[in-house]
Amino acid sequence: MHPVVRLALAGLIASLGSVEAETTPGTALDVKVTRQGEEVIVDCDMHTDVSQEEAWAVLTDFDHMARFVPNVQESTIIEKKGEQLRVHQKGRARYGLLSFGFESVRDIELKPISEIRSKAISGNVKSMNGVTRLSQDGHGSTHITFHSVSVPGVWIPPGVGIAFIKNEISEQFQGMLTEMKRRQPPSMTEQKQAHQKFSHDFEKNS
Repeated sequence: MHPVVRLALAGLIASLGSVEAETTPGTALDVKVTRQGEEVIVDCDMHTDVSQEEAWAVLTDFDHMARFVPNVQESTIIEKKGEQLRVHQKGRARYGLLSFGFESVRDIELKPISEIRSKAISGNVKSMNGVTRLSQDGHGSTHITFHSVSVPGVWIPPGVGIAFIKNEISEQFQGMLTEMKRRQPPSMTEQKQAHQKFSHDFEKNS
């Protein structure tokens, strides 16, 4: 997993829900959370009109995730051997009056530029396995899916379960989708429009 695993680390609870987040233009996000026994299962489906390479660059930028993933305060690659990483993350998840500190160390396996697998080896969950997959849609856009199965190690009051999960998952993924769009180079059309506007303003003020 990656930053998204922060949810599990904060302790996902016994809930059932399906939410659609308010997203950045040019993106779409759908999140489903279910529980089977003590396991919490998260499935996320995303679309963004950035290239697969641009999406991959953000999803694997573990050393800088604290800059664009809400509530992640520290994120560091502590070990790297080829496409095998060990990542430490720390932060605090908040929703209303609830506040949960989290910390994790995860082993990450990269298969550029199509798959990210992760497994928690220590932290606030008893266990967690996740996989993120990327594929190219038509017209240069990217389809991203995330699936994880975790056993939470922290209790969260059940009355706010769905709202807490919706808030946390949506914020994390939206942070990544927004960063993808922020890093996207301007298109030729946008560059042309910007040049025309500059020329028009220059002539107007001359």
